[in-house]
Amino acid sequence: MCYIGRVSDLSKVSSLNESFILGGLGHIKVKYLEGFHVLLKGENKTKIKEAIEENKEWFEEMFDTTIPWEEHFVAVDRIVWVRCRGLSLKLWNSDCFKHIAALLGSLVEVDEVTSTLEKLEYARFKIRVPVGCEAKLTRYMKINDVLYQVSEEEECTVPDYKLCQCQWDEESASVDTEVESIGT
Repeated sequence: MCYIGRVSDLSKVSSLNESFILGGLGHIKVKYLEGFHVLLKGENKTKIKEAIEENKEWFEEMFDTTIPWEEHFVAVDRIVWVRCRGLSLKLWNSDCFKHIAALLGSLVEVDEVTSTLEKLEYARFKIRVPVGCEAKLTRYMKINDVLYQVSEEEECTVPDYKLCQCQWDEESASVDTEVESIGT
């Protein structure tokens, strides 16, 4: 019923469902897993397999690999945004960010706001880290004979905050719970 696709370019992930619909494959839904993996979910495994075979070139453009879902599949990496503090502005470049990211994983992408120096409170970039790794680090680094205290910290990725409001009803000795989304 499912396949796993691996993408090399994470910017493609956000538009995959639209690409499938425009390509006449709207019956296949794409869900982001972790790292560079997505889950291709359909009515049944045969339909997805047929779609892959009939549109082989298209799937090869979209994915590095597509394999049937297996129960023991585990993503070994995940992609996170980190905020880096402690670097002089003259060090804000891809080479430096690549070395800083290497302390935790590997650099995937530098945020455009960081590249264009629109926001100077911290540098922001996306890194690939092992699943289970806490992307948080503070370290002294000597760069060009200057000592810097550099910190990297993963951004919070909670998509929606929930507020639980409870009311105790003494007569029935029960709790009525109402959950509301707080806008983000």
